[in-house]
Amino acid sequence: MATTPFDATVGAMAGVTARARSEGDRVGEFAAMYSAVTRRIRHLALQGSFDDVDRMAALAAFVDRFAARYLDAVAARDAGHPVTRSWSVVFDAAKEWRPGVLQNLLLGMTAHIGLDLGVVAAEVATGPTGQGLDSMRPDFDAVNDVLSSLVPNVEAAVGRLSPAIGLLDRAGGRADAFAVARVIAVARDLAWRNANELAGLDATDRAAAVTHIDHEVAEMAQAIAHPGPVMSSVLLPIRLMERRSVSESMDVLGSIDAGMP
Repeated sequence: MATTPFDATVGAMAGVTARARSEGDRVGEFAAMYSAVTRRIRHLALQGSFDDVDRMAALAAFVDRFAARYLDAVAARDAGHPVTRSWSVVFDAAKEWRPGVLQNLLLGMTAHIGLDLGVVAAEVATGPTGQGLDSMRPDFDAVNDVLSSLVPNVEAAVGRLSPAIGLLDRAGGRADAFAVARVIAVARDLAWRNANELAGLDATDRAAAVTHIDHEVAEMAQAIAHPGPVMSSVLLPIRLMERRSVSESMDVLGSIDAGMP
């Protein structure tokens, strides 16, 4: 098979999903979906979607840095080291029975897009080879375009894993698709706002600003993990109907890129 600059990231994500599968770790639900996203980007590269070698190399560097934020957070958690508040909410929720599969996915998206994407965009834009935010906006948009293109597949996967949500989808509710699309849109806009703020700061001020952003995103994640008594009472029966093992859930979520052109 032909190689691409995205291969290392795809391989690293496969390592995370393999460990989560063997340990029955619910972190694997988001990891499986994210692994499919990285494979999708790699597939697009092989299909020639990035028609300029330099363009593909720039996007690969951006994707690598973006994925590294997630991979480093997982590695820090596994080693018992501190993680950002945003990822702490995600990882704490993964230890609990209560969050349903849709909540777990939304939590991962909130932390990774809301916090990590803006930080990485600012770092790349202002790094030694960076040419400003405007020059790397296509890479930022490309990542979000791939995420958005997979929303219908995520919806179908969640419907398979959560019978109550699947029933709602068949009745025309499509609450999961709305939730996923909405979280992506809100987090994406927040990320670009944050990138613009961070790009204009020196190292000291940027570190303080990232801490503030982390707190803001963590509050958003907390609202998803613990939405209050009324919404929790609505979500409880949905969770009770989710019977699949972590491994089975990962199989479904990890196949969202299957069959795409």
